[in-house]
Amino acid sequence: MAFVDYEKNDRNIVTITINRPERMNALGRETVEGLSNAFKAYEADDEARVAIVTGAGKAFSAGQDVKELAGGDPPVPVSSHIFVDVVTKPVIAAVNGHALGGGCLLMFATDIRIAVPTRRSQWRRCAGRSRCCSIVSSDNKSPRA
Repeated sequence: MAFVDYEKNDRNIVTITINRPERMNALGRETVEGLSNAFKAYEADDEARVAIVTGAGKAFSAGQDVKELAGGDPPVPVSSHIFVDVVTKPVIAAVNGHALGGGCLLMFATDIRIAVPTRRSQWRRCAGRSRCCSIVSSDNKSPRA
């Protein structure tokens, strides 16, 4: 089963959808591989102008698939360079719900982030790509640190 859908419309806009809504789009081995392949395909497609990455269902991505970990599988390395750093063209995150752990890294690694309004938001303001990635992947607790 493919956990990542890749579609290009007639305007050369690519939509990459993490499609595991029953697991809140958790990033398991197959999903990470699917995302990596989708971003490589986008980069290689000379006609594609922009990619939009999103999640199916109520979440953007819940991060690491803990059910795979509970099954004894080694953790899947989830970092932004697996996804977006290999792409030189623009990538937009259409954040339709929770973005936790590796899902948060994926969101902050994109060029533009558009999120649905929620009552509670962990990130009131999004800093630039490099600053957010350094905050998420370091011990810094505040964007102003």
